[in-house]
Amino acid sequence: MTFKIHPGNATRPRREMKGLAMAVMLVSVLLSCSHEAPITVPLYSARLEPPELSSKSRGVSPGFTINRPNEIVIIPDGIADPPTFNNPKLRTGKPSLRLSPHLGVAVLKRFELSYGIYSGFMLRSQLFGEGREASTVGNKSMTLSVGYNFTSNSRELTKSDRPGSDQIVAEYDWRLNSLRSNLLFGYRFHRSVLYYCGAFYESFSLSGHLDQYAYPDIIENDQKYVFNGQGVKQGLGMGVEFLFDAKVAEQSIIYTLQVSEISWGSLSTDTILNHSLTVKYYF
Repeated sequence: MTFKIHPGNATRPRREMKGLAMAVMLVSVLLSCSHEAPITVPLYSARLEPPELSSKSRGVSPGFTINRPNEIVIIPDGIADPPTFNNPKLRTGKPSLRLSPHLGVAVLKRFELSYGIYSGFMLRSQLFGEGREASTVGNKSMTLSVGYNFTSNSRELTKSDRPGSDQIVAEYDWRLNSLRSNLLFGYRFHRSVLYYCGAFYESFSLSGHLDQYAYPDIIENDQKYVFNGQGVKQGLGMGVEFLFDAKVAEQSIIYTLQVSEISWGSLSTDTILNHSLTVKYYF
């Protein structure tokens, strides 16, 4: 018995291997040329906490909030030569969840000072209604809050010049100042359930710099850039608080929903939804 090998069948695997090798090389080239390093600024949502404050002074309320910030792309590529400015975009995709610890202190009756890692300082004053300890079903409350926050970030941008080695080609630093306020109205539906809603307004001011360093085929010469911007985030929010009796302190679980719009330079977003979950303890 004899077997015949047709030349056409023998060369087909070779052609397929050559095609596969060329495809891999093309993808590698595209990936190496499409490296981008966007510079983004996160806008953290304001904490819309229940409008019933403590009716006694020197009470403390530690807790934490879980939410996602909105991110503004200030510069789409920090290693582009030259970089693009004055074209801010809302970053697509969902940013990672952030855990923000915070602490509130009842300085006076129905007057609270609080601080959060991502939300900054907040002064809250209950304008009418019973405080949390004396609140009963049907209690109506209103609280005015004003706050300030400062965040900053710095980072080095790199481009691999050979496998296993990174070369710094740029670095940036920015600072963001924000002022915020909200007015919230609450209604105690049940001894352990409080509904509330209201409006909030936040203004932002950004300043920063970008330093680029000459690198073959990427950046021609050393350059220094200064960038800045202003923005506003405003909208409506609603929340619900559930109270639970604990052995040492009263525990609170709060869910809030915010509907807002962001204006930043030429950027004006459509309606944005933000959710947050907060756990607090009242001592």
